[in-house]
Amino acid sequence: MTKKELAKNIIEQVGIAVNEKFVPKEENKGLISNTEKQQIATNTQNISSLQQTTTNLANTKVSVEVGKSLLADSEKEQIQTDIADLKQNKANVSDVNTALAGKVDKVTGKGLSTEDYTTAEKTKLAGIEAGATNITVDDTLSSSSTNPVQNQKVYEALADKVDKVTGKGLSTEDYTTAEKTKLSGIATGAEVNIIEDVKVDGTSLTITNKAVNITGKENTSNKVTSIDDESTDTQYPSAKCVYDSQEEQNNRIAELEEENTDLKNNTLHGTKQGTSISITDSADMRLTKLDITGRSVQETYTGKNLFDKDNCTIVNGYRLNDNNQQVSDANSSYTTTYTEVKPDTYYTIQGTNAIYNKTVRIYLYTQTKELITRGNSYELDSFTIQTPSNCYYIRYQFRDTANFDINKIQFEEGTTKTSFEPYCGEQVAPNPDYPQAISSCGDNGSINVTVGNKN
Repeated sequence: MTKKELAKNIIEQVGIAVNEKFVPKEENKGLISNTEKQQIATNTQNISSLQQTTTNLANTKVSVEVGKSLLADSEKEQIQTDIADLKQNKANVSDVNTALAGKVDKVTGKGLSTEDYTTAEKTKLAGIEAGATNITVDDTLSSSSTNPVQNQKVYEALADKVDKVTGKGLSTEDYTTAEKTKLSGIATGAEVNIIEDVKVDGTSLTITNKAVNITGKENTSNKVTSIDDESTDTQYPSAKCVYDSQEEQNNRIAELEEENTDLKNNTLHGTKQGTSISITDSADMRLTKLDITGRSVQETYTGKNLFDKDNCTIVNGYRLNDNNQQVSDANSSYTTTYTEVKPDTYYTIQGTNAIYNKTVRIYLYTQTKELITRGNSYELDSFTIQTPSNCYYIRYQFRDTANFDINKIQFEEGTTKTSFEPYCGEQVAPNPDYPQAISSCGDNGSINVTVGNKN
């Protein structure tokens, strides 16, 4: 095989015809990328190299000897490597067409632009007259610019101006509304008031250059050296008089403060009531005189207590059984006689438990003093019962004679326990039957007082 045939064979294996042209450009396509350019340049270089090799082979004659190769083994290996590289990097017609479809034909004197020419710009350009000149319009007034100014800005600037009048100009003083009002209230031809005469104690003084020099001395006839209740508004005191008066007042204040301290120290502390009282440390100073007064007291009562201990027979050592019979009782009981009550009425009894903590029992009777029932036993300081509709009398039974104090019992109508008061014949006391004693301070004719320590 000749070198020419070998080169042709190589070219056919690469897949590129020597005289094949590039695919024609399609219109409205863009340029290829740098990578695509590099690939095309590489392929073009390989083609040129192969064409040169082909030309060299065509111009070179080699004597063929049977059984011998035209190339050395190293040259064969290199050619095979080159063929493999060409196959790997060969250009595909479809790829080349696709790359070229994105390109435009190169035109001398023209190139790519960094700014896009948009439809809006094309429309704007179409509306501009041929030969039109760009004019800059300022939006502020300027003493140096030669450009025209917006009409609105000129109008706004003139709005702050006044029309020029010959012979007149701006004033450095504002003529205010207050001044205009004041001027309108001044009569035409009015003059400024001027004091024409100044007198001191009836004597006119000389006015020189609108000034008056008063050199008169104080009127000593109205000066006083002491202050008392006969002082008048036309008088004025001397400095010494004021000082002496102030000193006198300060001394008096000190005396009053000392007296006030003494009064505080002599104030009695604490109060007590009773027939024999003792007040400890009642004053901070020893007493030199003590006046004691007392009052007379007479207790008054409402007559609410219905329990008459004086009309009750106390049977000691007995109690009543369920048959209204007296039976002996080892616990010792007080059983009273009959106390009159009203039927179907609430009563409250007190003083049965707080002192002696024992039991009280109520027995209920008819108008003929027949036993209706024996009530429950109570261990309370006070309790309330309701009499039956046929009940007219009750009897009390108190357990434990030793601790029972009949003087503490109060039996009253109603459901509320009230303050204790003695039996007064069921009427307001004092009354003729229950006059109530009058207690007075010093009833025995004397009051004993003992003073010691700090009283």
